[in-house]
Amino acid sequence: MRARDVGEVRGILGGRGQGKNDGGQGGGKVDDKTSHLQYEIQLCWVLGLREVNSDIWGVFHDGAISRIWGSIHKTVNLEIDISYLRNMFSEPGDSFLITLVNCSLFKYTEFGSLPTFDLQEIAQLSPEILYVTNEDPLVISCVNGTMELIYESILIALSPGINVSYEDLTDANTRYWNRIRT
Repeated sequence: MRARDVGEVRGILGGRGQGKNDGGQGGGKVDDKTSHLQYEIQLCWVLGLREVNSDIWGVFHDGAISRIWGSIHKTVNLEIDISYLRNMFSEPGDSFLITLVNCSLFKYTEFGSLPTFDLQEIAQLSPEILYVTNEDPLVISCVNGTMELIYESILIALSPGINVSYEDLTDANTRYWNRIRT
């Protein structure tokens, strides 16, 4: 399902997230018990983004993590700068926003250094993603080290409110590499 179908999905979810609490993008409103983030998680679940395979990290090959914010044991957010892939989508931008829901481990070990769990320190090191080397825990090889992650689910967006499905992301990646090869 493409990002343009989000309105339909909001209808499936009963119109929640469409009042003053979410920027006024529709008919209902997020009730006091359902935060905007919970609504977006529900939205992405309906969009088929709840259980994205760990191989999704491979499409971010050559992407650099430029920002990290959030809290371990809650939600950790990343911005991955990867303009060649991002430019395969019509919406303007050079990066993807990644949300790791219920992230219990975020560790980066630069080659020749001790591991760090400090999200700000990791962001300053700007790890450049290469490929997945292990799935449990998820280990991602980077240009200058390795990153280990454990999380419940992953949400991927082009920008706030414009989510992208696993299928659309892998399709864009395939189109890019096919274009380069020809």
